[in-house]
Amino acid sequence: MLEIFGKMVINTFTIADEMLQDVGVAVYTSPSVLDHRCWPNAVASFDGRNVIVRAVDDIASDSLSDVFLSYVDTLATTEERVQQLEQQYYFTCNCGRCQNKQVEMMMSSTEGSNPGDLKMVKDCLEYVERMRKEKATSKDILVTYEQCLNKVTLPSTNVFLVRLIGKAFDAAVDAQEWETALMLSIKNYKPYSLLHHPFNPCVGYLLANMGKLLLLVGRLSEAFIHLRKALENFTVSLGENHFLYQQVREMMSQCQAEMESQGQDGFVSVEQTR
Repeated sequence: MLEIFGKMVINTFTIADEMLQDVGVAVYTSPSVLDHRCWPNAVASFDGRNVIVRAVDDIASDSLSDVFLSYVDTLATTEERVQQLEQQYYFTCNCGRCQNKQVEMMMSSTEGSNPGDLKMVKDCLEYVERMRKEKATSKDILVTYEQCLNKVTLPSTNVFLVRLIGKAFDAAVDAQEWETALMLSIKNYKPYSLLHHPFNPCVGYLLANMGKLLLLVGRLSEAFIHLRKALENFTVSLGENHFLYQQVREMMSQCQAEMESQGQDGFVSVEQTR
């Protein structure tokens, strides 16, 4: 029984819904043979209960031993990834990403910041979790995040700052503070692009959110550009049948129709992006 339980633990996949939010775990026998890398060449997505694995890099070999997924959050620090992999999957990762000191320095950098800034960000993240448990409003949570962000001067690639901005973005969306949400998403775009694989669906999701917000505030040409970039990402990472791909195409059609009604042109049509 213990052996069966152990196999279940190390072969489970975290199931994500159509919006890439984690909703549960399940065992998939075929994808579980794929090995881990912290900079993977494939990603897994879900269509209901079905798992779909798509390559995000050219893979010369037909062997499954050359296909790699990331078992952990690629935006975690090396220390966090190593610890999770050892505790949950019982192996120590020594992949190229784990050996890349330059990337780790970017993710952990406090260069140019004030003493105590990193602790302030970590404390803020913990404090807001308590606020959530106490059913604080989204606006109150957003104010707490903004107060912290206005005080700290950490480099944009520091992962704890990236996490805080991401959570502040969620609070801004919940509070329907569109301009604030847009500003926060713009802040996180550069670090996301640097620290994630270009075709990580998280990058596409951020681009899609930026495009949607730009559309909401009437910045149509910028919205179209970001939505098109999101579509390029989802074409590779999620495929044309995925809900997010279809949603982005619909927003592009809406954006193009609004631009045409205002006499704007010079953009590739949605059909030409296929």
